[in-house]
Amino acid sequence: MLAFGEYVFRGCRVQKKGTRRFDAFESPAELPIGYITEEILLATERVLVRRSRSKPLEFRPWFSDGVVQLSLIPGLEPELLRPVLRNELCKGIILRSFGAGNVPNEGVYSFTGFMREAVHLDKREALEAGAIPTGDMTDAAATVKFRWVLHRTQEAIEDGSLVPEDKLAGVREMMGTVYVGEMTPPHAGWR
Repeated sequence: MLAFGEYVFRGCRVQKKGTRRFDAFESPAELPIGYITEEILLATERVLVRRSRSKPLEFRPWFSDGVVQLSLIPGLEPELLRPVLRNELCKGIILRSFGAGNVPNEGVYSFTGFMREAVHLDKREALEAGAIPTGDMTDAAATVKFRWVLHRTQEAIEDGSLVPEDKLAGVREMMGTVYVGEMTPPHAGWR
């Protein structure tokens, strides 16, 4: 959690909105989970509680390297980014767009071929081309989760619990799973 000013936010849903403001943080897709007044008022029904205390909590703090986050801007030509996509150190690409359906798909600005190539090269990135949606996660949460998911799927391949041909399906499933309240559950209406 992050407590700042008069708000208490879920840590994985918060982002910095200003460096010189008294309300420097915001949670764009989720209301604060509490308010700081003369006492701290928590929305207890929205605070995540560990379900089972019968077994020890298992931390998995390992992340894949080689993930690149790119912001789509008007006039960005995908050819400019292909060297990054084709680099052997690149294991995944996050294309930061401004909502579903806002990835250019016409002419020299179309990212459709870029995304198909990313899937073909076993990199992860609109939906028809194989992209994996991140729902209402913040950019930082999506990037961290993606790096964590890539590491977990690689571990599963190495231990034999996942075959390499199912890696994309495994990544898609894990990116759609809510682990720590980082996004609104898929069944709640996002796509």
